[in-house]
Amino acid sequence: MRARIGLIGSLLTLPFLAGCFDMSQDLTITSNGTSTMVVTLAMATDMLGMMEAEGDGGEFCPAEDEDSGLPDSFTTEVEVITEGDNTICRMTATGPIADMAAALASGELMPGDDDEGAPTVTLVDEGGGVYLYSVSITIPDSDPVGEDVSEEERAMNEQMQAMMRGMFEGHTMSWSVTAPRIIDTDAERDGNTIRYSIPLTAMVDNVGETFGFMVRFGL
Repeated sequence: MRARIGLIGSLLTLPFLAGCFDMSQDLTITSNGTSTMVVTLAMATDMLGMMEAEGDGGEFCPAEDEDSGLPDSFTTEVEVITEGDNTICRMTATGPIADMAAALASGELMPGDDDEGAPTVTLVDEGGGVYLYSVSITIPDSDPVGEDVSEEERAMNEQMQAMMRGMFEGHTMSWSVTAPRIIDTDAERDGNTIRYSIPLTAMVDNVGETFGFMVRFGL
């Protein structure tokens, strides 16, 4: 599991973000301290086939028996699903919340801070059964346009941005947290579930800006 989830960060830094894709990361915590992280990636099947043929797709979904790098207390499951025109990779990791926090901190479960443009995801044990979960992502400016850029280069850059924006339209990165007790958050709340999403078009429209959310919850 580690290899594919870590690729999320790499996808975010590719010039064309590997084509059209959607990503969701859903964390569920039960009152007995069991935590489950489900990471789902969906990509157009024809785009995925093109990338794999050109050797640019990396590993879209890991093998079921691949070493996840997670603690032995975790169980993992990998599913590859075809729905309509999309291929979906769904990876599930379940284990004690204390180990989930350690896995996130070590970078074994989610992309690390050394991947430019990758979401930084943290889970901090504040004691007394209270945890702080946060996600932060800074949109990289990989091709800044300065004053010394020619009009031709500027026009090409604008055309590329317009093409990328068209590819990203309607696609999102999203997160959710479901816990027994929500204490406070700056994201959308629906009962005991917190939801937050970023449209992929933000990669073009908001370079250099930081997005994210936090939620403090109790068992």
